[in-house]
Amino acid sequence: MSKEEAEMLDKTDCISVHSVQEEKEPQPDEGIAWLMAIICALSMFSTWGSNASYGVFLNYYITHDTFVNATMYDYALIGGIVIGFAQGLAPFSAVLYNILGIRSMIIMGVSLQTVGYILSSFSTKLWQLYMTQGVLIGISFNLVFIPSTLVIPTWFVKKRATAFGILVSGVGLGGVVFSLSLSKIIEISNFRWGLRFMALVTLITAAPSLYLRPRTKLPPIKDNLNWKFVSEKITYTLNPIIFRSIPLILLTIWFCLAVMGYVVMLYSLSSYATSIGLDTHHATYITVVLNVGQFVGRPTMGHLCDKYGRSNIAIIICFFNCIIILAWWTNTFSYGNLIAFAFVIGCTLGIGSAACNAIASDLIEPYRENLQPVWTYLNIFCGMSCIPAEVIGLSLKTKGKMPFLYCQIYLGVSFFVCGVMMMVIRSILVRKKLTIKGEVVPSSFFKNMFYKMKT
Repeated sequence: MSKEEAEMLDKTDCISVHSVQEEKEPQPDEGIAWLMAIICALSMFSTWGSNASYGVFLNYYITHDTFVNATMYDYALIGGIVIGFAQGLAPFSAVLYNILGIRSMIIMGVSLQTVGYILSSFSTKLWQLYMTQGVLIGISFNLVFIPSTLVIPTWFVKKRATAFGILVSGVGLGGVVFSLSLSKIIEISNFRWGLRFMALVTLITAAPSLYLRPRTKLPPIKDNLNWKFVSEKITYTLNPIIFRSIPLILLTIWFCLAVMGYVVMLYSLSSYATSIGLDTHHATYITVVLNVGQFVGRPTMGHLCDKYGRSNIAIIICFFNCIIILAWWTNTFSYGNLIAFAFVIGCTLGIGSAACNAIASDLIEPYRENLQPVWTYLNIFCGMSCIPAEVIGLSLKTKGKMPFLYCQIYLGVSFFVCGVMMMVIRSILVRKKLTIKGEVVPSSFFKNMFYKMKT
């Protein structure tokens, strides 16, 4: 065999191996994709699931006057800071995701989370609690959960909303486990051992996240540590495409209102229970039942969104939340009735997190390569709006027989506005599909709304 023939054979072998590798590439919506969804759910369990039990700490801090010169607004603001940092640092996390990869981010995030909970258990002053249970925990959440939300879209196309439903179901399951455990630990010991328990359990449940990987492999870290690559990723991540599109601006407002409603309800329901005469033990069970509802409802909402249309289900659920808050919660004064309400509202309360990413993907189609910068800005604005969310909820509290009436009206109106805004978004999506099919001639106004989504 001549030298030229040997070289040609080598090239042929390389092509054959490459072809086999392409054929073996994991397919979306099947197989390992669902394993990734389950691992992502565990990462949500250890982050947002642990945060879903903050209502137990909030109620304890307020009723026991734990820290000197602290008010209920301080404790509410700490919970808001966690969400604000976790969501608002999305650009920072997205850039790190592209430069360092998933594993390095999760190692940093889990380490910070463990340290944050341990240090907060030794806090004796209010500012220390702000820095540990607030800032440190918020940053750690961002480093752990943002990679999950970036990995899932690479594995799912048709079943994306279902996958996100599985992912966010970890929030409800975590809320149940942590709320029940913390209630018992605080009862027999104190809140400090509750925080140490959180450190241990979140460390164990976040460990499987080290196995996470996107469907398309990222370049090695050594290839990314140069200014050109970093500047390109920063430019890509901070691409202000969201400001060029009215539908995306509407979705941003919708997302902020929906998640703010979620935060206020999650943190306030146990306080409402004590305001109607229930003890702290029963108030904790109200939070537990709400999280059981989240565990059941979030994957169910994701499945329904994929089957019947994301915007359709979002409209129905937003108006449903408005009705049961204004008609049911305002007339709830007994333990049994409040248990039933907590479960029902828990099933539908997380519509913002369950549907937003999938709806954003629908809005920017066929320019889905822009999903990461769009999702980045959605998280930034959501985080900023959630910092004062519970402070707003508590500031609406009054004295008398119905101390939470203004808060209930605020939540009901918020979900009503969300429903109206989603109706507008749905009409835009329908017109876009008709335009793509050629059944409708796009107006100049519609072109300005949609076609500016292109990079």
